[in-house]
Amino acid sequence: MTIADLRPLLTAALSAGVVVHPVSQHEAQVVVPFDFPDGDGFVIFVRDRDGGTVEITDHAHTLMHLGYHTDVDRLQSGARAETFERIRCRHGIEDRDGELVTVVPWRDLPTAFFAFVQGLIEISELRNLDQERVRSTFRDDVRRVLVEAFADEIETDWVDRERDDDGLYPIPYVLNGTERPIAIFDVATEENAASALVVAKQHLAWERRLHLVAIERDQTRLPRRHVAWLSDAFDKQFATLSSREQAIVGYLREQHALFKRLADAE
Repeated sequence: MTIADLRPLLTAALSAGVVVHPVSQHEAQVVVPFDFPDGDGFVIFVRDRDGGTVEITDHAHTLMHLGYHTDVDRLQSGARAETFERIRCRHGIEDRDGELVTVVPWRDLPTAFFAFVQGLIEISELRNLDQERVRSTFRDDVRRVLVEAFADEIETDWVDRERDDDGLYPIPYVLNGTERPIAIFDVATEENAASALVVAKQHLAWERRLHLVAIERDQTRLPRRHVAWLSDAFDKQFATLSSREQAIVGYLREQHALFKRLADAE
């Protein structure tokens, strides 16, 4: 076998991996030799349309499958939305309320089909954003949740100007207005956890009465010693933001109202 045999060899392998199952006179399911990261196969259908065009669709399966691993509503805003939009535009894919679709003339079907498959692969990998992007989207999500819930009360990147003129110990979010402000730290990584501990301990050393809260992206990804240190220093930890947004907002509202009542009683 030589390099000259490479093209027919690969063509035969790819051809064997593509299977067409007609489901009606105008539609067929196409099975391709590509999978989601968890091993599930892509769902792709080709529909014949009027006017000499053809429609490639995933029957809304890709985003549904992605929803098993992440909150697909986050694709509507922030860094995730920008990435999703770039992928769709690059591969000519429409988003019809969750159904991903490409419409092309019949003559362009082969090229458009494989561009569509590549787009699905890239979209499926949105759950595996690199660490910096994950940190970015997590911080976007924390900011959105807190600012929406406490728009008139929360301060971001708060600095104690009386004791910290250089701004070396900023607190990401503070709910002020009481004798015991609530200091909230977004913790996505090991480095974030260490920084939160340093900042919190410095404010405690200044004898500031703070109620310390840590919102973690995924506690299971943090070293156990960092989780233990946060537990010792902080009043409350939330192990994840995902699916806990209402609980976090409810807790913060309850504590803030409590500290206001205590201040009024004094």
